[in-house]
Amino acid sequence: MLIEKKEDSQREFKAPIPSIDWEITDFCNFKCEYCCQGQYNPKKIRHGHADDATIGAVLKTIDSLPGIWQVKLLGGEALIHPKFFDICGKLAESKHLIKITTNFFAPRHMIERLVSVCGSKLVSMAISLHPSQVNIDDFIEKIIWFKSIKNPSTYLLVTCVVTKDNYQRLRKVKETFKEKGINFGYHALQENGKFAAYPEEIENEIKGDFLVHTEAIRGKSFFGTRCHSGQFFLVIKPNGDVFRCHDFQLGGYLGNIAKGTFRRFSEAMPCLSKKCLCTAMPARNLIRFNDRESPLNLGYLIYKTLMNDKEFSKKAFQKVATISKSGLNALIKRNSKSSNVSLILIQKNNKTS
Repeated sequence: MLIEKKEDSQREFKAPIPSIDWEITDFCNFKCEYCCQGQYNPKKIRHGHADDATIGAVLKTIDSLPGIWQVKLLGGEALIHPKFFDICGKLAESKHLIKITTNFFAPRHMIERLVSVCGSKLVSMAISLHPSQVNIDDFIEKIIWFKSIKNPSTYLLVTCVVTKDNYQRLRKVKETFKEKGINFGYHALQENGKFAAYPEEIENEIKGDFLVHTEAIRGKSFFGTRCHSGQFFLVIKPNGDVFRCHDFQLGGYLGNIAKGTFRRFSEAMPCLSKKCLCTAMPARNLIRFNDRESPLNLGYLIYKTLMNDKEFSKKAFQKVATISKSGLNALIKRNSKSSNVSLILIQKNNKTS
């Protein structure tokens, strides 16, 4: 329980769309030079493919969730998981909906099987174009083919990370997809855990073609803002670990499904990350814009999280301490009430960590 209660009765917020990003593998068959997942970082923790026990436990947990959730399968590259179609089949039999993100490497017979197994439950297919890894003409032709065979319920979106080196080449791709009635949008480049800056002349040309909601989060911090991630949005790793979102933050670890320690938030909780890099947050109505916690509550929340989750927090705190401190200081400038208590708590945690 937080120290101060906010009155939200006068605020109006859109209902969040319950969603899961399930990384069923962290293996990928591409070697993209701009990979934001750090696939080629030797320090990256790898879990490989989700094993049978973890898959069973995750499916059971998903089945127990109230309401209808959108379950996105991704990786790595989701389609290289040996049990990919089994997972799709189980989800298709459930009450939930399926979304898939893929680099579209799979041969056509696999894509046809995907369409057949998922049927109308496949509500979204996000296909990533990686120019350095494919023949673009062949890729475009295959996309046009997929549009002709997909279920009418499946929303097709082609995306590409736009860089200063490929943006001119992507002009023709964009025009081709526009002519064919295929949705296409740019992912903003991420470098060193944040959105990269583009030269002004490139920014002016490409900013109108970024994926919807990119501008809602690009270059912004929502530290201290209540968010439904962890309640109506979950990130599940191949080993069953669950996090409230893709951005590393104190208190973001929600336990492990396979080990039976997963616990979902019961309400919107303040964000403790200095940055937000996932367009899913605004797209799924998860961020409660302008609904910020007081510095007092944030200080107490950080303290309580450190005390209740000492093992994880000890590893996490060194990375998050600076983020938490700078975020709180920014909030304190806007709300000087309770600032002394917040600073005392943060300083106390810095000394004991």
